[in-house]
Amino acid sequence: MYPDEVIGLGGTGKTLVKELLKSEWFVEDVISKWEENIQQGGRFGGTKIRFIDSDTSQMPSDRKELEEIKKTINEVGKKVLERKDDYAVKVFNLNENAYVNLAPGMSTQLLDPKFEAAVLKNEKLKTEVWWVDDEDHGLKNFAKTVDPNFDSASFANGVVRKRFLAKSLIYYYLATKEARHLELMGTGRHIAIVTAFGGGTGSGIFLDLAKWLKNSIPNCAVTLFAVLPTGEERGSEAVNAYAALSELEQEKEDYIDLAILLPLDLSGYKGGDIRIHPGLKSFSENFPYNFCGIYDRVFTDDESLGQGHIEFSKIPFKKFVVSSAYSVRYAADKLRDKDFKVSETLKTLKEYCDTEEKLRGKIDKVIKRFELQTSRTEEKGELSSERLKEFKDCFYEGDFPELLRSTNYGIVNKMKQFIIEEKLWEDELSRLRASVLSILEEELPIKDKDLLNIAKKWLKNIDNFTEQALAIESIPDLPIRDIFIKVVKSIPIGADKMKLEDSIKTLKVNLTKIESELNEIEGKIQNLEKIKFIKDFLEKCKERKEILFNMDARENEDRWKKEINPEEAIIRLREWGASRLEEDMKGLSEYYRLLATENYYNKEKRILKVIKRKRKPKLAEKANVRKEDFARRLKYFRKDTETDDIELRENLFEIFASQEMGAMNVEKNLDLLKKRKGDLITQKESNEKLQSLSTEIWDLLEPSEKVYSLRQKTHNKMEDVIKISEGARRGEFVLELMPKDSGIIKNLTESSDITLFNEFEGSRDFDEIQRALTDSFRELVTPGTREENKFMCVKGTVTGEINGRKRSVGPNFLKIITLSRNENLRPDLNYESIRDIYSVPATNISEIPLRQGGNWDTSFVTAIMFLPLEMLINVSRYYDAYVDKLNREGYIGILKHHSANLERGKFFVRERCLTDTEVIELSDMPEDAQREKLDGLYKEISLGNLVEGSSRGL
Repeated sequence: MYPDEVIGLGGTGKTLVKELLKSEWFVEDVISKWEENIQQGGRFGGTKIRFIDSDTSQMPSDRKELEEIKKTINEVGKKVLERKDDYAVKVFNLNENAYVNLAPGMSTQLLDPKFEAAVLKNEKLKTEVWWVDDEDHGLKNFAKTVDPNFDSASFANGVVRKRFLAKSLIYYYLATKEARHLELMGTGRHIAIVTAFGGGTGSGIFLDLAKWLKNSIPNCAVTLFAVLPTGEERGSEAVNAYAALSELEQEKEDYIDLAILLPLDLSGYKGGDIRIHPGLKSFSENFPYNFCGIYDRVFTDDESLGQGHIEFSKIPFKKFVVSSAYSVRYAADKLRDKDFKVSETLKTLKEYCDTEEKLRGKIDKVIKRFELQTSRTEEKGELSSERLKEFKDCFYEGDFPELLRSTNYGIVNKMKQFIIEEKLWEDELSRLRASVLSILEEELPIKDKDLLNIAKKWLKNIDNFTEQALAIESIPDLPIRDIFIKVVKSIPIGADKMKLEDSIKTLKVNLTKIESELNEIEGKIQNLEKIKFIKDFLEKCKERKEILFNMDARENEDRWKKEINPEEAIIRLREWGASRLEEDMKGLSEYYRLLATENYYNKEKRILKVIKRKRKPKLAEKANVRKEDFARRLKYFRKDTETDDIELRENLFEIFASQEMGAMNVEKNLDLLKKRKGDLITQKESNEKLQSLSTEIWDLLEPSEKVYSLRQKTHNKMEDVIKISEGARRGEFVLELMPKDSGIIKNLTESSDITLFNEFEGSRDFDEIQRALTDSFRELVTPGTREENKFMCVKGTVTGEINGRKRSVGPNFLKIITLSRNENLRPDLNYESIRDIYSVPATNISEIPLRQGGNWDTSFVTAIMFLPLEMLINVSRYYDAYVDKLNREGYIGILKHHSANLERGKFFVRERCLTDTEVIELSDMPEDAQREKLDGLYKEISLGNLVEGSSRGL
């Protein structure tokens, strides 16, 4: 819900309320609710805005800025309701009277008797004395006594931190006809006053303005948002802050229902020119979240959460509320897109598994083609362990399975159950596969079936991978084996790619050399075999001659040719292109035939068993003559004169281009060449196999690299999604709007906003966010000796309903955090305060639901805490500045910093701060005793006595 009226009081109040109107999500939601109430006859008529100040120099720039704001509001309204209208006026009442300047022309106008009389007669003001100048009480020239420069004050720069002077302005203004400009809607239930306690205008007026509103608008609830100065400001700002806080504590009336204090400290601002400090800009941009958080959580129309009107007096021990808003960008944009990112990760995982399956099929074909195999299976577990760990990280343990569960992949739990029940570990891949395969797909939703199929394929790929990695151990070439192993493992081969390319080139060159040498050897073998054929023919002739010798026989030419077949040899010679040997071959054939004939005729024979003589000498001589004639005509053979055998001449080898010389080396050289040929053929086959294998491996490089790329892509996407929870645990996504993040989203909608704690309520991440915010928030509420203190946190959760559906939105500091300076301070101290606000038992505090605004989701956490005055940050410094001022100038000096009760002719001074022990004791006292104890801290100072006495005191 939103207040019916918001008043920006003083310079800081104006700035913060203008920032509220610049927040388009706020404007959009207020206009939507305004329209909804019109349609349904509700009571909400918009949020009326008023700006009240005394600084006349800022009026032109303020009005100009308001015109720009009005344009923006009307544009937003047109977009929301799809019609043109003056929403700035109708919804926010930003008419010409929205800006109220309290200052008269000159300060001396405050001494005009007719205005004095008007003030005293105004029943709503309930003024007993016109303290600026009162004849009846002898306070003539009172103002000049307090401030020597009073007569010359022109309000060109406001009241310059003089609270008593600001108080006179509101009474002066309300006593005139201009008061109607402050009479807002007149029926508003909830009114907010936004101001600062360090300045003069806001801190000097807020109580009297609240009193006037209470008297003018029955049953309204007034909430005060007051900015506290930093501890660095020790002058008038600190004195004003202490005076305002003590007045607020001492006030027994219900003028302020709830006072929200906004410390400036985290902004980094240390005083000086506010226009040049970026921390103040961030602080201002933070305010709308703080403002809406307070109203949405504390004031509500929901009966289950108590009444909208908070009776502040019910709180037994008067406490202040410190508040700060934090943007908890829990996993930020990643969380918003979590489902999409998980889905995209699984798509990449599926592509990875599909691509690897194709690669495994190609590798299997290579392994079968080259008959690669091994019997070593003991290394399977070692090879598969890394891949199985990846599988487990995705489906079994760690952050990613948690993300799968949170996105409704129930199959993950079922797979984990199988793995746990079977007690499967990394070295039991086959059992793991069997368990996963045994999960029935028919029982699963489609998305779980798809994920299960991915898991099955992944495990199959891991199994194939281990078999293939072991099989390639049989490759003899170590460099190629090492490269192939990398291909099978789908890991980058790097420089090995060049090695493989060089290896393929080298193998090609080697094959060329081997083939060349084989061709050369084959030619030599053929030549030697031709020579051997000729030599064998020669030996055949010799052998036939020996046979005839032994038989003591001879053969005619026809019979000899039939046995020797010289015609066949002649044909072979012609085929070889060696027809020049024809005559020699015929000649040596006839030579050996005639040699046998000569031998036959030269043999002796017995006549009548007595006489011995040669058989036919003449025929022998004739055969010899013919034989020798053939021998002389031989060109490529020669006759050995000692043995009469025919031998090969050297020029015979030249016919066949053979370098092997000598007939005796033909067989030996031929054997050597054939052995070399066999070795070369083996080398050729080996090189051809390696070349073919290398080429196959080369063709596998690209698909292997693609598998690696998809594997890495899957891993990176998993890591990216996992960072959603990891980042939250590290506090990486907890961004504090004050002062660190000045880039606040101003156009916050349901579609563009982040979701806070949507999936992780009750998780360790949720606890981390609470801890991080607690650590930040406690800096706003503890004194400088915080290292000596113990802080207590009470855990709880909050839910809200946005657009008809429940959503967790983070820790509600109102109910889950208790901070204390002392470990003995009861944690239930705040429970008592909260119980009174919500009208519920303290034990049920954690069950209080949070009601969020209509159609916008919030990206902030508003932390509020009820604390005694002594526990407020910088109070001790405010007090020191106050005491220093009192010691130097006496009560007359600090009077200008007071405003409460001046209309009764007095003011109260809080003389000291309670000790830690007194704070604890006070919390245990009954309400009457607490009030009496607090009253004892204050000293009443009468204005009459003060002026009549000395300027240093009474």
